[in-house]
Amino acid sequence: MTIARVCPYCRTRYTGTRCPCRGPKRQGSTEWKRVRKVVFARDGHRCRAIDDETGQRCTMTTTLELSHLVPHRKGGLDVETNLVCLCHRHHMLLDHGSK
Repeated sequence: MTIARVCPYCRTRYTGTRCPCRGPKRQGSTEWKRVRKVVFARDGHRCRAIDDETGQRCTMTTTLELSHLVPHRKGGLDVETNLVCLCHRHHMLLDHGSK
């Protein structure tokens, strides 16, 4: 028996575990790898966070992660225009307000 779900973001009916509107499936997906590669290249393989006091961009080039500008829970998609490179520290500060 297949259960149809209604996506809370786009309101379309779908089966399976993921609505197509959520963007490319992450783990192992060729499309997700392409999106990651494009975003890292666009951001110069460097954290995009800007220091509020100095106005300087973070120089971290390791521990980079992708962060959503608009989170999934608010309808954000896994697309290039909604993703930025952040180092782990800045990603945690943005998402959780922790240091």
